Amino acid sequence: MYKSVFISIVLFFFIVSCSSVKVKEEKNSLLSFSSDEKALIDSAKDEILPVMQTTSPEENSVLRKESIDINHADTYSAVLEKIMRKTLEKEKGVGLAAPQIGINRNIIIVQRFDKEEKPFEAYYNINIDFYSKELQEGWEGCLSIEGGFGKVNRSKEITITYQDSKGEKHTEKIEGFTAVIFQHETDHLKGILFTDKMSSEKLVPKEEYRKMKEESAGKN
Repeated sequence: MYKSVFISIVLFFFIVSCSSVKVKEEKNSLLSFSSDEKALIDSAKDEILPVMQTTSPEENSVLRKESIDINHADTYSAVLEKIMRKTLEKEKGVGLAAPQIGINRNIIIVQRFDKEEKPFEAYYNINIDFYSKELQEGWEGCLSIEGGFGKVNRSKEITITYQDSKGEKHTEKIEGFTAVIFQHETDHLKGILFTDKMSSEKLVPKEEYRKMKEESAGKN
């Protein structure tokens, strides 16, 4: 009897151990870049990839897909970050999410207007854990949306958790305009666009928006 009980216990722990290994392997598989992702990253000319546009049904489907986490230790992660930085620099934007260049991975680049030199920083596996109830309305545009600008209500303050490029975990409170950029870019990771959250009725064409901003600056 004792022998059969012992064998049963050993078998139980063996099965649990195998299940844990399988789950871990499946998780690591999700974090690894697919052959298609690697091919797209390798195809970048001058370390730049074109920004996906909502006007293309195929590209829009990528923008609408939810992203999965990224393994910062994978050599392709560093390459992807570099491509995102170069692409954002070329496009003269203030933020970029990986889905915008065709890679549905949890990494964004954000310009930190709340820091002295307004640096562009990378955030891996980012999540917003807290949204303040107090909102701020502001104009937003997107490198993936050619239609123009629209007004969006965003939380004035957020708390984020993320990994840096070395894999170290951080928690940080962000406020003001920089918080808006973080909310805009993390929405991209969920397949959400700013047009889904607009408080204005329709987009204002880019030229009309720029003229409006110039007139507003002139009055001040």
